[in-house]
Amino acid sequence: MKKHHFMQKPIFSPTKLFLVGLILTTAWISGCTIYSEHSVPDLYPHKGKNILLLQGVKPSGINSKVWTELGLEVEKQVSGHRWLGEIRGFDSQKASWRENQQLRLDLEQFKTSLALAGITEKTLAAKLSSGHQVDQALLYQFIAYPCTLECTSPETWIMRLQLIDLSNGLQIHRVRLNYKPDDDELDGIGREEAALELTRDLLKHFEDSFVVPWHRLRYENLKKLRPQTS
Repeated sequence: MKKHHFMQKPIFSPTKLFLVGLILTTAWISGCTIYSEHSVPDLYPHKGKNILLLQGVKPSGINSKVWTELGLEVEKQVSGHRWLGEIRGFDSQKASWRENQQLRLDLEQFKTSLALAGITEKTLAAKLSSGHQVDQALLYQFIAYPCTLECTSPETWIMRLQLIDLSNGLQIHRVRLNYKPDDDELDGIGREEAALELTRDLLKHFEDSFVVPWHRLRYENLKKLRPQTS
């Protein structure tokens, strides 16, 4: 995976500091990783809800074992997120499937609909919500596309984490990255290591950007302290 190292010196003049700032900015842009995020204006009503964790279709060049490990890495990280509720992870889902096989079919159809159309299917969403006792779904995707001749790499990688309200299909919060892999990341161990590092970066961006401001919390706490009027 691309790394950018900058030589440190004990003393910088103002001119040198300015130049270093330009280099850092350029490196971020030219490093072939672009992040974007989308969020509803107010995350407070969406915090602390039970969440069904979903994983997209396995991308080419990633074996099943590694793909499973990537999913477990996502589950591990989001389970400790301050603002997210209880995560219904993969083992919990399998336990539910043993009691109701239809839930598994509904989940696969739901993921397919979401991947192809970008929207939730209301009937399936309602079944998943009641079947798994959750309010939201968190979808992790890794998609590898062939790139055009103008690209610096034969592939473009897209990774997404998106939190969705199952009651209405609202996309609550989404973080996405676009990456151009190096030649040594196109297959084998290099591909797997790059996928893991990017997944961790994606999770970090999600954690850092899904935040309820302190003044919003203070407002809600003050509301609870106000005397009830008849």
